[in-house]
Amino acid sequence: YLIDFGSTLGSQGDEPMPPEIGREGVADPPQVLKTIGSLGAYIRPWERKPEVRFPSIGNFTAEDFRPEKYKYILPNPAFLSATDGDDFWGAKIVMSFTDEQIRTAVAQGRYHDPAAAQYLVQILIERRNRVGRSVFSRLSPLDQFEVRDSDGVPALCFTDLAVSSALESGEGENYRYELFADGQKAAEEDLGSQTCVKLEGLNSYPATQWMLKIQKQHPGGDDWLKAVQVYIEKDDAFGKWVLVGLRH
Repeated sequence: YLIDFGSTLGSQGDEPMPPEIGREGVADPPQVLKTIGSLGAYIRPWERKPEVRFPSIGNFTAEDFRPEKYKYILPNPAFLSATDGDDFWGAKIVMSFTDEQIRTAVAQGRYHDPAAAQYLVQILIERRNRVGRSVFSRLSPLDQFEVRDSDGVPALCFTDLAVSSALESGEGENYRYELFADGQKAAEEDLGSQTCVKLEGLNSYPATQWMLKIQKQHPGGDDWLKAVQVYIEKDDAFGKWVLVGLRH
């Protein structure tokens, strides 16, 4: 986790957050070349004086926040080398904070102006949602896989984090899966909006390892997101299927 409350949200110690933070690093060659090439006529978007609605909040907005375009003050190898798995992990944590939890956290700040507190709540919620949309629009938001009973039949079920976090309505989502037995494709099926894959037919295959590739298609979209790979096996001692691996 990254913990630094000295310069966070809309404040940088004893002043509002400088407008270039998140938009340009200490050394940003493309921006420098634009300035030189225009003989100084080029004005960076952040050079316009920011509107600080509440001094107690500082310079903190959401409408121009683009997580995928965020620039760090200094190049950080951890961020530069981040994988899709890292992005998913981070977005999952950010999206786990509910509106009520955010309101409760802001309330602990004991702002004297209720309007300032409400503004901060709204900004945090919107920035949270933008992080989720940015990541879940390109990486599959399927998670929380578990094997459970579904109408008397064992099934592999999952949660669509984009739906459970209310980023999407849950109407129009499509899912599909491919089933592999010991590396060989054994079955495939379109699930529609269902979030469970029934496992009743697996016993007919003489396999020791099973892998399901599960994909999501956004409402109204044509492309399918990269599949999540889920590994299961039969626990003969208890006579049930168990989840043994997961790869986003």
